[in-house]
Amino acid sequence: MNPSWAAPMIQSFTYVENASYAHLLYEQRLLENQSSPGPSHPDVGGKAFAITDRGNPISYGDLYLALSTLTGGKVQFPSLPPAPLLFLAT
Repeated sequence: MNPSWAAPMIQSFTYVENASYAHLLYEQRLLENQSSPGPSHPDVGGKAFAITDRGNPISYGDLYLALSTLTGGKVQFPSLPPAPLLFLAT
């Protein structure tokens, strides 16, 4: 049993291959800027970027359903109301 109040929350996950690929693209752009700076290669040094998987982000409820289904119901995520936990946190 894994009680959770986060089922309706939506989260964008990033797979490690996407993060690696983003680093390689960033390095490529930095090297391009050194060799031929100009308007066709905007400076990306020191800027922050968001790296996510393609497609729409999933909710934790979707993830909980997948885990429950793949384990044949051995793993369960009963829903808790979020209000008591939020009051406890303040």
